[in-house]
Amino acid sequence: MKRLLNFVISFTLVAILYTASLQAQSGNNAHTYADTIVLLGQQRIVCNIMRVSPLKIRYNIPDSSESQYVKRNNVQRIIYETGREEQLNEPLIQDVDEKSWVNVVITQNKKLVEGMNKLGTVKSKSWPRSNDKEEARRTARVRLRKKGLGKGASIILLTNERVSGGFGEIPTYHLTGMAYGF
Repeated sequence: MKRLLNFVISFTLVAILYTASLQAQSGNNAHTYADTIVLLGQQRIVCNIMRVSPLKIRYNIPDSSESQYVKRNNVQRIIYETGREEQLNEPLIQDVDEKSWVNVVITQNKKLVEGMNKLGTVKSKSWPRSNDKEEARRTARVRLRKKGLGKGASIILLTNERVSGGFGEIPTYHLTGMAYGF
């Protein structure tokens, strides 16, 4: 009986020490990075969210001691480690092929491209056989959007729109813009 009691006590002691060592090992990881920030371009950042303010979201990424931030208006939603989702902005593109030039937006509003990455300058010219002024303008814009898509842009900031042509002729549109993406 005494042997059985010693066995039970030693087994219990070993089990307690083993459990304590497992808890200590799992406590060595400061935090598991399970929060996810989903940007408007569907890019995901797996991180530890520190703070969500009205203008920006501050977070830490694995293997980095510095905190980083992203502007709140560039974030579609946040998925917290608890599973709760917070929708911040509507997605730019919904249920449409991402590789379509139709999704590229041309704008003159500089606020729409704040915080986005510059991808380069794009230029276009209207089709020389356009039938009227509107068709010439439309073909120049379509060509600009297609060239922007070739650079990976989702928005083009129109920087110059020039019209050339003589009196009585169908004008030629020359468009220049800066391509922006996420």
